[in-house]
Amino acid sequence: MREKIGNYGVLVCLLLSVISGQFLKSEWVPIILCIGVLIFAPMYRWDEWKAYSRKKKIVFSIEFVIIISTIPFLLLKGNEIIDGIVMF
Repeated sequence: MREKIGNYGVLVCLLLSVISGQFLKSEWVPIILCIGVLIFAPMYRWDEWKAYSRKKKIVFSIEFVIIISTIPFLLLKGNEIIDGIVMF
C-alpha cells in the first residue's frame, strides 16, 4: 500500500509542479511540491529501506539530499551556458 501511495504521490507532485509552473507565477508552489516529492519518494521503497543497516540508511539519506539539491542548480547553470552559445 505504501508503494502505491509513494508512487502516485510522486507522480501527482510532479504533475502539479509542471501545471502550476505554466499557470501560476508563485515561486512557493513548486518548492512545496518538491518537498512533497521528498516525502513520497522514500515511501515508494519502504520495504527495501527497512532491510538496510543504520549506516547504509544514513549514507543513502545524505546522498539523496545532496542529489536533490544539486540537480536544479546544475540544470540552471547548464541552461545559462547553453543560452550563452551563439549559433548561426
